[in-house]
Amino acid sequence: MASERFQRRIDRILDQIEDAADRHDWAAVRQGALDLLVFDPENEDARNFLAAAQHALDVEV
Repeated sequence: MASERFQRRIDRILDQIEDAADRHDWAAVRQGALDLLVFDPENEDARNFLAAAQHALDVEV
């Protein structure tokens, strides 16, 4: 279980990832997800955002 301080950081990074996704800034989503996985390697949200960002970056023309 993450400490309260770590959980706040995780929540903050997730908020930043969501904001980037809303802007379709897939590079920022990817970087945010990678940053989050440093703090929480098993975080499913981070893994899902990373996969979505990678897919979006792969299909961009």
